[in-house]
Amino acid sequence: MMDKERFAAIVAAYGAAPHRWPQDERAAAERYAAAHRDECAPLLAEARTLDAALADAPAPAPSDLLAARVMAAHRAASRQGWLNDPRRAALALAACAVFGVIVGFGGGRLTPATPQPDNAEAMIAAVFGGAEDAFALFGDGG
Repeated sequence: MMDKERFAAIVAAYGAAPHRWPQDERAAAERYAAAHRDECAPLLAEARTLDAALADAPAPAPSDLLAARVMAAHRAASRQGWLNDPRRAALALAACAVFGVIVGFGGGRLTPATPQPDNAEAMIAAVFGGAEDAFALFGDGG
């Protein structure tokens, strides 16, 4: 429930423009201002004067100390990359090794267990459409 003290606190903190007021209290504050125009008008007028003065004031340039702090924070954050942590780097290398072992054994399990007869002519026929044509390409004449 909106009361005079809360309305005054909202206007003092956020200014006279309702779009700047907290969203969850905006509707109640607008209803309060409409219902109590006589007591809210001076608060809103004072806040509008302050809002205009702040809008016209030049923005101060950041100090060298602030710039140095921002850069130091950036460098500290960039040094904390996951590869700079020895534990994480070791885990990444271990994961790569495990993946390599799995792929290696998995690939080995895909090969036939028994030796297959040499079907070179059948493979060439399948690729080139016939063994005679394939041997003709190599000058064997077929």
